[in-house]
Amino acid sequence: MISRPEIQRLAQQELDGVCPDRIVTLADRDKCPYTESVLLEVIRYKPIGTIGVPHCSERDDEFEGKKIPGGSIMVYNI
Repeated sequence: MISRPEIQRLAQQELDGVCPDRIVTLADRDKCPYTESVLLEVIRYKPIGTIGVPHCSERDDEFEGKKIPGGSIMVYNI
């Protein structure tokens, strides 16, 4: 939002148009498609944590020509 203030401004205008005199609630979600898209893109671009669950290989393995030593911890990329 710091590097693209015009996007923040448009989202704020949308929210102000939907709820000028009260705080936004989940019931207003359908009326705010631009803000919803901005939030989803921010979460996609810079997730706040690991999305996948770490896995551990039980024994040596090979996947697509790559050797995976037993006991390796893997976190898949979504």
